[in-house]
Amino acid sequence: MLRTRTGEQLNDWLCRVKASKIRELQGFLTGVKRDKAAVTAGLTLPQNNGVVEGKVNKLKLIKRMGYGRAEFPLLRQRVLHARNVSRFGPQTGALAKSLEHWYNLSVANRPTSRAHS
Repeated sequence: MLRTRTGEQLNDWLCRVKASKIRELQGFLTGVKRDKAAVTAGLTLPQNNGVVEGKVNKLKLIKRMGYGRAEFPLLRQRVLHARNVSRFGPQTGALAKSLEHWYNLSVANRPTSRAHS
């Protein structure tokens, strides 16, 4: 069903899973039934969020590589550089601007430390 985009066969497959009495599949069956419309759409429609997930994965990788070493300016440069050397395209620039916005908000809301007299 995944490769052939035949979501209309989902009901038949769910009936076969229910009849199988395999405990692990019964739990999976419950989750599929809970959001059946979305599962059917995912098995039928050609659209997906793979590109977005790839960008989020790349951003998380860049963040992990700099964890504990630097603050936002280096992260921003790394994200912008990733745009130039990868196939992520110009949308990564918008991602860098969004990161900058959230960083500025966090800095503005950061409590100032004062030495006790």
